[in-house]
Amino acid sequence: MSETKKSIIDNINTLNTNITQRVKTNVPLQLRYVFGVYFLCIFFMIIFRLTVFFVHCFTTLSDLNFLMLIRSLLQGIRFDTIVVCGLLAPFVVLFSLLSMINFNRKWIYRPLHLLLTFACFVLFLLYTVDSAYFTYFHSHINIIVLSWLKTPKYLFEVLLHSPVYLFYVLVFLGSLAWFFWLMFCLYNATLFKTIPPYNVRQPLAKTIIVSLLTFLLCFVGLRGRIYSEEPVSISTAYFSDNDFFNQLGVSPMFSLVKSFQEERELKRKNIPYIDPIKGRQIVEQEFANRDDFTEIMPELKENCNVVFVIMEDVLAEQVTRSKMPNLSTISKKSLNFTNVYADGNYVYNGIYSILFAYPNVFSNNSMISTVVPKMDGLPTLFKQHGYKTFFFTSKAQKADNTTRFLHGNDVDVIFSGKANDLKKEAKALDNVVDPFFVCLLVGKEESKNYLRQTDNKINQIIMESKRYSWFKNTLFVFVGANGYNQKVPLYFYAPSMLKGEVNNTIACQTDILPTLMTMLDKNYRNESMGLNIYSKRRSYAFSSKEDEMTVRNDTLLYTWNKNKKEVYNNVDRATEMKHYVLSMFQAAEYNVAQKKMKRE
Repeated sequence: MSETKKSIIDNINTLNTNITQRVKTNVPLQLRYVFGVYFLCIFFMIIFRLTVFFVHCFTTLSDLNFLMLIRSLLQGIRFDTIVVCGLLAPFVVLFSLLSMINFNRKWIYRPLHLLLTFACFVLFLLYTVDSAYFTYFHSHINIIVLSWLKTPKYLFEVLLHSPVYLFYVLVFLGSLAWFFWLMFCLYNATLFKTIPPYNVRQPLAKTIIVSLLTFLLCFVGLRGRIYSEEPVSISTAYFSDNDFFNQLGVSPMFSLVKSFQEERELKRKNIPYIDPIKGRQIVEQEFANRDDFTEIMPELKENCNVVFVIMEDVLAEQVTRSKMPNLSTISKKSLNFTNVYADGNYVYNGIYSILFAYPNVFSNNSMISTVVPKMDGLPTLFKQHGYKTFFFTSKAQKADNTTRFLHGNDVDVIFSGKANDLKKEAKALDNVVDPFFVCLLVGKEESKNYLRQTDNKINQIIMESKRYSWFKNTLFVFVGANGYNQKVPLYFYAPSMLKGEVNNTIACQTDILPTLMTMLDKNYRNESMGLNIYSKRRSYAFSSKEDEMTVRNDTLLYTWNKNKKEVYNNVDRATEMKHYVLSMFQAAEYNVAQKKMKRE
């Protein structure tokens, strides 16, 4: 009897030993689960990008460049990390607390696991839909698309447009089944082993240290960068002159969230109110009969080439024989518009207003938006006339979102990071069969003698161009990019087509587009927010910076800032001038919003 009792006790002790299993780990299993989910999400997002890449190469038979693909994937990991860390952040906090107090219950971990799995399912579904949308429209899904997408019928029509899009559905279903299985395995290997009979109790100090390190990693992942204080934007993914590979690195969820934030901020923008009906009347009155003018305009040869040279930080008063002798000589042989005011404080303000004839509202970067509107600017107008369009810049692709905006508005080829002296590009232009439109940005050198350096660069551009036959059939437009409430140089230089003369009509940078297009095409109908300088119809020129705007003509001046401080030299006209510029801002924002809708 005693031997039987002893045997039973031994069996019970053995059973207890087998039931209570001590799990040894340096990282709490709850946090190991979080890391596992992160790597699984990144892995499957890479699969979606690879699918888009191969479908693109298969359907267009182009861009089969694996080195560029690798760079896109690395950029994609960066953006996907921001998205996934945002998804996992609340789980990191909750699991860290549960591991600290050693709260191990199946009823809490199982629902959290299912909730996170469902969230990943929604994320992958968005990636699948966006993949087909991107292949079809060459842009990512955004809040504007979702605003008019009331039913999924349209998306199904897109997917059924071509059998190749059904491949995305197959990849999604296969990836989803694989993901669910791996999540099940991950749960069993981590969270399941925190539930009795398992015992994962570990020192509190170690748990706290590991949790803090996880918080830090999650925070860095959410920021998307370590050193820079500037927030990550869509243009951060732009690393090359190829728009497909640049956009391939953008996360669909990141694009969607950013577009939502931008639309919300736009509605909250602190712009002084003006009655919409009154504002519309002011704008309609200003632009009434804008295509009619009596003054004889110079004419340009049909299909002549056009080269815009946009100069950073060059003001009209600085173009002198002592400071910029080469540009000063050019001004004497050009159509010299002496009364043109810069639109805003920054280079991107000038690029936007010059090329697209729209004002920047309080010097905001109008090209930074996630949804790129179809602007019908100079690149588009020249494309419609059969031109090949180029943009040369020494700045990085991601700088100010400029090149991304231009890619979305009919610029065929972009060269970035070049010296901008046309030594390499001029030869390429010589091989272009069609007439060409070139926008060349001459950036400011980090030097006290930057004006002389810019002047030398301009001389290099002209001397290099003269080596080629296309020079005699080319109009060069030299224009200053920026300078709040300052006059900028504007010269139309074409020795074989135009004679030197001076025009003192007051103008804005937005007036360059309709003036040039009318000189090229007498049938041009102006639908921009600029006015032909030769029509002499502009009532006031205006300029703005972040917190201030100035309106003026040859005799009147009005300034207003966001502290509601006003300065003017004519009390009777002050209100009229204020309403004038606010009406222009209001009309510009409304028109751009409509262009975004039209784009999508």
